[in-house]
Amino acid sequence: MLLTIEIANPKELNQGMAEIEIYCDSEGLDSLIKQLNFLKNNNESHVHLMTKSWAGTELSEKVQGKGNLLIHKMTIAKPK
Repeated sequence: MLLTIEIANPKELNQGMAEIEIYCDSEGLDSLIKQLNFLKNNNESHVHLMTKSWAGTELSEKVQGKGNLLIHKMTIAKPK
């Protein structure tokens, strides 16, 4: 499974010019959809997606974009 969350142009993060990139294969896309559907259809306020280094199984750890910075944890939350 491949599902990474990465910051493109990390050197430009402080200037507000960095971008988030999501890389996924078919299985990774299914996993992301499953997490979003869980958040939508349950009384949960948020879900966490983490890499193995951060005790998770939802995100991959191999950076896909040249020069990108890997994100080890992403939280998707419903507004209060």
